[in-house]
Amino acid sequence: MSNKDVFISYRRQDGATAARLLCDILERRGVTVFFDRESIGSENFDDAIEKNLDSSRNVLVIVSPEIFSRGRNADGSYNPRAVSDDWVYRELRLSLEKKKNIIPIFVNGANGFPANLPVEISGISRRDALTLNHENFQENLNKLIGRLVTPKHQLLEQYFQNLNEERSLEFLVKDCAKFSEASKLEVKELLLNQIRKYWTGMTDSSKALEILLADTDVEFTKDLCRNLGINHRGGMARLSLTLQEFLEGKSSSFCHKDSKLEEDQDRLEKLAESFGLAYRSIDDRQNALELLKKLKIDFDTTRSSRWIFDQVLAEFDIEELFENVNFPEKDIKYVCQLLFEDYEGSVGRKATLISRICDYVNYVD
Repeated sequence: MSNKDVFISYRRQDGATAARLLCDILERRGVTVFFDRESIGSENFDDAIEKNLDSSRNVLVIVSPEIFSRGRNADGSYNPRAVSDDWVYRELRLSLEKKKNIIPIFVNGANGFPANLPVEISGISRRDALTLNHENFQENLNKLIGRLVTPKHQLLEQYFQNLNEERSLEFLVKDCAKFSEASKLEVKELLLNQIRKYWTGMTDSSKALEILLADTDVEFTKDLCRNLGINHRGGMARLSLTLQEFLEGKSSSFCHKDSKLEEDQDRLEKLAESFGLAYRSIDDRQNALELLKKLKIDFDTTRSSRWIFDQVLAEFDIEELFENVNFPEKDIKYVCQLLFEDYEGSVGRKATLISRICDYVNYVD
């Protein structure tokens, strides 16, 4: 029997529809689910339920209005025999005994637990519950997925416990991709839960971000921001600041129509375009390739200068590029003329112009 990510426990009387809906949603996200008791077939029912529950990492309890009504007396007490014979109560008891990751989910108007639950299942009322309703369905669904213990979740836990090893965020995400395909929302919630968990243990937020983004290039960091639904414009300095604002819950990390970050063209792309124009002739392109040798990039020398600088700026931050490549001052001036579209933007010595370019690309102006 293969392990399942989730076992769904529900009262068929009024919880089956919600359980089926949740099962379908989770399976579309790549989460494996044991749901339908009728699928057990000829196997011994008692043994099959216990085996499937035992092999599942999480137990989702669909708390519908009638889930705890079986065996309940008029005074709120419970009939011990009825509790012992009822399979929903047995599933809850076994889940508690086996210390499963139990997540109660209120549905169909249910909003709490009875005051006098049988002692053997009373622990369910102390678990942090979620409510699935029309108003906050997507938000709470994302929270639920973020709390599930799945292979991705376990990989993330392991990764953040070993941050001092030579493992980057890029390595982590590539490992996650090896598992069954899930939605971006699931990966986002899992990743953010773990990043925030680690983040709270760091007193120096800039140092935490430096560790999290160690050895990642500009293109990967842009993709990370894009998948998180936040601004992905600029160079590494701008991207790091955006990620820091996002993790701190600041709205400035999100896209705003009146923001410079929403200009028609990413300024980093405009810089690559300007470098491409500055080195567009055959001789100039050859000079550029000589200058860029220090970066040890395996270029396709048949490609255009624009393509070459797109590749450079995808792998190297702008400050890192200028630290490693000694561009002639006249070329920097020409790039500034193209970038700022006026002569004044190219006035000044080389160091001043490089600083102006870096500030522009990182939206500091």
